[in-house]
Amino acid sequence: MNKEILKIIDLTSQGQGIAKTKDGKVTFIRHVVPGDRIKADLIPYKKNIWQTENIELVEQSVDRIEPLCPYFNDSLSLEKPGCGGCQIQQIPYDTLADIKEKQIYDQLERIAKLNLADISCEKIIKAEDPWHYRNHIQLKISYDEKQQKFIKGFYAEQSHEIVEHESCYIAPKVETLIWLKIEMYLDTTKYVKVFKCHFKELIIRLGVHTGQLLIAFHFDSIPSELQKDMEKLKNEIAELADAINQNLDQQKVMSFYLIEQNKQQIHLWGKPYFIEKILGKQFQIYPQSFFQVNTSQAERLIQAVLADVNKLENNKDKLGTVYDLYCGTGVIGILLSEYFEQIKGVEISADAIQNAKENAALNQVKSFEFEQGKAEDWLLKQVIKKQDFIVVDPPRKGLASKLIETLNKIEAQNLIYVSCNPATLARDIKMLSSKWQVKTIQPLDLFPWTMHVETVALLSKLDVDQHIKVKLDMDELDITASESKATYEEIKDYVLKKNDMKVSNLYISQIKRKCGLEVGKNYNVSKKENPIVPNCPPEKEEAIREALEHFKMI
Repeated sequence: MNKEILKIIDLTSQGQGIAKTKDGKVTFIRHVVPGDRIKADLIPYKKNIWQTENIELVEQSVDRIEPLCPYFNDSLSLEKPGCGGCQIQQIPYDTLADIKEKQIYDQLERIAKLNLADISCEKIIKAEDPWHYRNHIQLKISYDEKQQKFIKGFYAEQSHEIVEHESCYIAPKVETLIWLKIEMYLDTTKYVKVFKCHFKELIIRLGVHTGQLLIAFHFDSIPSELQKDMEKLKNEIAELADAINQNLDQQKVMSFYLIEQNKQQIHLWGKPYFIEKILGKQFQIYPQSFFQVNTSQAERLIQAVLADVNKLENNKDKLGTVYDLYCGTGVIGILLSEYFEQIKGVEISADAIQNAKENAALNQVKSFEFEQGKAEDWLLKQVIKKQDFIVVDPPRKGLASKLIETLNKIEAQNLIYVSCNPATLARDIKMLSSKWQVKTIQPLDLFPWTMHVETVALLSKLDVDQHIKVKLDMDELDITASESKATYEEIKDYVLKKNDMKVSNLYISQIKRKCGLEVGKNYNVSKKENPIVPNCPPEKEEAIREALEHFKMI
C-alpha cells in the first residue's frame, strides 16, 4: 500500500483535521493542525471519503504548539490513550477561537444562505483566561485493585478507560484539595465497600463570584444496607465537609449530595443548593440544575443578549412580555426582567421550572410565569403581541419544526436565538427566513480547548406579507456523523463496539424519550392489547446514553 502526502486544510466541528487527496477525496485525521503535512495509508470508507492509517508527521504547522496538559494526547498514534476532557490543545487558544468563529460564519453562508454583508457580524468574544474556566466538573471514579486506591479523571477519547490526573487545567483549582480530603475519607469510612462497588462520579460545582461549593457523590445504585444506614453516612459527611472547609481559603462547601443514577438525589449535608451571582442577580443552583459552566463568559453572553434588547428598547417604557423558551433555571429571563413587563418561560424539566420560580422570587421579579412542557406546544397557547419578545436557547438539536412554524406566524417582531450548535442554528435560520431576517450575529467561546461554540443571533420580522416555502435537505448540512441524528442501527453499532453489548430498538426509543428526543408515535408499538413492555436495564441505558452523547443528540 502506497503512502500519500496530505496537507491539513481545516478542522471539522469535532476537531478532526480535513485533508483532500490528489483526486479530490476527503479524509479526516485526529490530532492534527491546519498546515500540518502528513504521510498516511488511505483506506476507502464511504463514497469520496477515506480513512487514514499509519500516519507520520512530515512537516509541522507553524501553528502547532506543545499542549500544556500532560494528559492530553497530541500524538498521531491512536494507541496512546489521551484524556477526553479537551478536544484540542495543540493549537494556540486565539487561533482555535478564530477557527470556531470562521466555522460559524461558513455554516451561516452555506446552510442558511445568508449574505453576511447585510448583517452585523461581530468578532468572537474570547475567554480572558482559557484555563480553569469550568465551574462544574463530573470526575469519573473507579477503584483500582492493582494500585489499591480510588482513581479520578476523565474518560479517554472514545473509551470508558479513565485517564487519571493529579489536577485538571480546565477544572476549578480547588478540585485537587477537595479530592485529597475525599481520598482520606474513603480510606476511613465504614462504607468503603459500598463506595468501591457503586461510586462512579464526583460532581464539584463552584459559585465563582460567591465561593460557594456543592459536592455530590454519583452512585450507579444505592444498596439497601446504605439506605437503612443513611443517618450514620450523613454524620460522616458532616465531618468531611468540615475537614474540607478548614483547608479552604476563599471558598466554602455549602452542600453535599448522594445521587443515584436516573432515580433519586439524597441531600446529605448543608443547604440544598449553593448560590452564584450573575450580573448582580442571585441564582440558587441544585446538583443537577443546568447552569453555564463558564461563569465569566456566561455573563458576556447575557450582556450580548442585553445589547440586542437595548437596540430595540425605547428608553421610556418597558417592552411587553419576554417569552423565554428552553428557559432552564430562568437565568436569561430574570436578567431581562428589568426591560419587560412580564417574564413567561417554558422548560421540559419540572425540576428546572421549580428552580426558575425560586430564582425569580429570590430576585424580586414582580411578574413571572414558568411552566413545564414542550416549547413547541406551550407557545401555541400564548397570546403574543407585537411588542413582545421571544428568546430561544435550545439544546444542540435546535428548534422543533413545529416551533419554527409557530414562530413564523406570531405577531412578535423580535427574536433572540442563543445557540450551542452552528449547524442547527443555520438550519433553523433558513427555515425562519420567510418571515424573519437576521440583524446581528455574536459568537462567544464558552468552552476553550473544545470545538463547541455559542452564538447569539438577533432576528427581526420581515416587513413583507409573502410566504416563501423553504425546503431543506439534511444532506445540505454536511456535518460530521457525530453531529447529525444517528440512526437506530448506528446507535446499536456504537454500543456493540464500545460495550460489547446488544441493545434493541425498543430500548433505544425508551431512552430517547427519557432524554426528550423525538420518537415516532407508532415506533416499535406492539399490536397486542395491553402488551407487556420490558424496561431498559440500567447498564444498557447507560450505554445508550453514552451513544447519544457521542452523536451529540443530547
